[in-house]
Amino acid sequence: MRKLSLITIILLLFIMLNGCMVYHNLNTEQTNKFKKEIRTNYKRIKNLEIKYSIPSICFNYSFEKTSEDEMFDIFYETKNLIQNEDFQKDFFKKFFKTYFKKESDQKIYPKAYVQFDFNNDGEYEYQFYSMYYKQSYNSGEENEIDGYKTWTYWDFKNEPKPVPEKK
Repeated sequence: MRKLSLITIILLLFIMLNGCMVYHNLNTEQTNKFKKEIRTNYKRIKNLEIKYSIPSICFNYSFEKTSEDEMFDIFYETKNLIQNEDFQKDFFKKFFKTYFKKESDQKIYPKAYVQFDFNNDGEYEYQFYSMYYKQSYNSGEENEIDGYKTWTYWDFKNEPKPVPEKK
């Protein structure tokens, strides 16, 4: 009986540890400059984290209070950074070096997320997301590059919808 309990505990610990996603902070000259500029332009930003892991890069914004209009303005500036060739070059170099050790490894490009917590409570009110390729990963097919141009967003209540063009 005691042996069974110990095995159960070990299995539960193994499952919990493997289920945890490890994120790395993305601190580059370009992201540090972006953080400074965006926080200067939008005083209500309480916190901005830029993190990446094997499936994604995330820009997580927290506010004391903000509006949807301000959120969209911040999103469009963030989208411009993500689509910037120099940003992608620097980020992918760091990302692939972190997760794909051999040159022969098949490289999977991360999804991009921009998330907004309107009232600094730890829960996001909006999430924007995009993929590097037009379609989800298909191992046997050629996939057209989108380069994070097509974005979708949702408010965790309604169906996701395409991001409107900047006004």
